[in-house]
Amino acid sequence: MTNIDSRERIAARPLTMTVHSADAREIATVRRELVEWLAGTPLSDERASDVALACYEAMANVVEHAYASGMARSFELSAAHHRLAGRIAVTITDHGTWRTPDSDPGFRGHGMTLLAALSDHADVLTDKNGTVVHLSWELRSPHNAGARCTGSLHSVR
Repeated sequence: MTNIDSRERIAARPLTMTVHSADAREIATVRRELVEWLAGTPLSDERASDVALACYEAMANVVEHAYASGMARSFELSAAHHRLAGRIAVTITDHGTWRTPDSDPGFRGHGMTLLAALSDHADVLTDKNGTVVHLSWELRSPHNAGARCTGSLHSVR
């Protein structure tokens, strides 16, 4: 068995992680596991970097914005390689409270724009139970790799 075969088998399995007490160290660990999982997909290194950065941004938003001070910052991350559909999909779910971004965030507040710029499709859904971020990347031929499309960035359920 070659190394590539074992990597493909790893990516064939969805990645599911639950973090009960998220902080910068924990989300760095989740990011490393996601990067390892992505290595077994057909994404280019550049596209895999886009996935890792977008997911890290979404996880950092959970840590920084989703929960009031003193609350456990929990979230779930699931990633799947949908071979027939030709895409990678990642969902990050928290059970905190949505905070409407400031109208003038100054130097901050660009996370939602970053999610849209790095992914082919980004949806952020919020309700009283928390926030769900759905991100996906199409598995395209190299000549289309630079094309981007964005979905809705926020909708309240």
